[in-house]
Parts: sequence; structure tokens; C-alpha cells
Amino acid sequence: MMDKIDQFLFDLIGLLAPGALFILIPAVIFAIVYDWNTIFNILNNFIGYFDSLKTPFAKWLIIIPILAFFYLFGHVVKICSVRFYNFGKAIFDKNLNPACNEIIKKIGSVGTSLIKDVLEESRDILAGAFKFSAAGYDSASERYYEQVLETLAKDYDIDLREEKSEKKLHYAIYKLAGIFRDNENVKTLSSTFLAKYNFYRSMSFIFFINIIFTLCLIFKYRVFDYKTAILLVILVLFSYSFHEKYKRYWTLSGNEALMGVYYYLCMKGKENDKTAIS
Repeated sequence: MMDKIDQFLFDLIGLLAPGALFILIPAVIFAIVYDWNTIFNILNNFIGYFDSLKTPFAKWLIIIPILAFFYLFGHVVKICSVRFYNFGKAIFDKNLNPACNEIIKKIGSVGTSLIKDVLEESRDILAGAFKFSAAGYDSASERYYEQVLETLAKDYDIDLREEKSEKKLHYAIYKLAGIFRDNENVKTLSSTFLAKYNFYRSMSFIFFINIIFTLCLIFKYRVFDYKTAILLVILVLFSYSFHEKYKRYWTLSGNEALMGVYYYLCMKGKENDKTAIS
């Protein structure tokens, strides 16, 4: 019961926080880049109105709709972040990244060992920043993955290898893990990691959008000083960090789901067979 409550709260915060930040961060950026007074006056007027309300009930009538709006808007941010990452996969992962890798290989093949090392490190950094897909499982889990597919095909006549899409295959194993968790009490952290990677993907998208928003303000008002430079660096670092966290938790979620299915099909099944024989 407590696990479900924890998951619900994380799902709630995972939508509420991005919805709020998508609206509040641009206001802070606008204040830093162009005009503190406008934002300060709006905030001051709202606080003054809120303080003027006489009863706690009246104040909650203001707070609850705002929180509900942030929560609902969090769904919009989540869907937009999914589409954003799908575009990123189509543009970078399937087209630009392979072409850039080939160019880096050709340059490295004619350069010194120092140039090769620098290019390799640069390629890793660029791959982290501009790679939008992530592995469904760690390479160390590959043997468990193959054994699960083999067991499903052999013992249950379910051939998941027919799924040509890696995304659909990943989803099928995740759903199996959910079924085993709910019906066979096979506990994993896959749901927690799912909520986390959804949250981190939304946050990465929010900070990327705010990088674009900041650049638009800089060009519109022709303001570029140390404050805007620091602001841009902070936004880039946050966007990159959440981008990496999203990919990591996507892989961790896949690992957890896979190990839950592996435990039930391959380990628990063998334990039951041994018990029946004895």
C-alpha cells in the first residue's frame, strides 16, 4: 500500500512541478534579461490580493485551481517532451549523428594519437548531448534478456522476437513485469524509475525551451551581459543534466522490468519445479 502511495505522490509531483516550472521559469528569465519591475509588480499584486482574503477557505479557493492548472499543464509538457525527443531521434540519432561519426573517424584516421584522443572524447560528449535514444537495458543484462525471450517462446509460445520495434519489445517486457508485480508480488523499481525518467525528460525539454526563449529575448532587446551569459550557461547545464538523467533512468527502468520478468520466469519457475520434484 505504501509503495502505491509513494508512486502516486511521485507521479503527482512529476506532473505538477514541470507544469509550474514551464510557466514560472520564463517569468524569471524575462525579469533577469529585461525587466524586473513588471514581474515584481505582478507578484506583489497577487501577494497583496492573497493576503487580503479573510478566511483559509477563500485562500484555498485560489491555491487549488492554480495547483490543478499546473498539474494539467504538466500533462501538456509531458506530451510535448515526448514529441520533442521523437523529433530528436529522427533528426540526430538516425541522420546527423552517424554522419558526424563518420567525419570524426576520417579526421582521426589521419591525425596524431593526441588528435584521436581529443576527437574520441569530443565524440562522447557530443553523443551524450545530441543522442536522444537510450539503451533499453545495460549490456550486462543482455544474457538475461535473451534467456527471457527464449523462455517465453519455449514455455509459453510467445515469440517477442517478432516485434521488430525495440520500443514495442521494451514495452512488452515492462507490461509483463507490471503483471507479475501486481499478481505475483514480484517487486521491482521499474514503476519508480518510469516516473523519474518521465520527470527528467520533461525537465530537459523545459530548460531547452527556455534556452530558445532566452536567446529570443537577447536578440529582441539586444541585451547581452554577464548576467545573460551566466543564465545561458546555467540553462544549458540543467538541460544537459536532465537529458542524461532521463536516458539513464530509461535504461534503469528497463533493467528493473527485465530482472522482474527474469526472476519470475527463469528463477522462480525453476524453484517451483525443484519443489514439485522433491
